[in-house]
Amino acid sequence: MATIAVGAVTSARIVRRPPHGQTGARGARHKGVRWDPTEIIAKIESLRTDLKSYLTDVAREVREAEATLRAKVDAIVAYDERFSGVATFLVGLFRLAGETALAERVRPSSRRPGQTEADASGGEGSDKPKDG
Repeated sequence: MATIAVGAVTSARIVRRPPHGQTGARGARHKGVRWDPTEIIAKIESLRTDLKSYLTDVAREVREAEATLRAKVDAIVAYDERFSGVATFLVGLFRLAGETALAERVRPSSRRPGQTEADASGGEGSDKPKDG
C-alpha cells in the first residue's frame, strides 16, 4: 500500500534571513544585475500551498482506493464461501438421489475457490468428448 508523507510539505518553511554569522548583504555576481527575492518567495509559497492541496487529494484518493479494494476482496471471499456451501449441499443431494455424475460435476474445487472441480481442472471431469 502506498504511503504519502503530507506532513513533510506542511513543515517546510522558506528562510528569509541569512544563516548565522552572515550579513545577507552580498554583492552581485554580475555588474548591473539586481535580484529581489520577495517575488520568488511569494511564488514558491503559492506553489507550496498548491502542493499541499494536491497531496491531500492524493492521500484521500489512496484511502478511497484501499477501501474499494478491501470491499472487493471481502465480496469475493463472501461469494466463494457461499458458492462452496451451495455446491457442497448440491453434491450431497445428488449423491443421496443416486446421481453421482451430477455430483461430480458440481463438486467445488478445493484449490480454486468459487469454481467447480470440473471447471478448475479444465473440464477433465465433465462428459465432454475429448479430441484425439
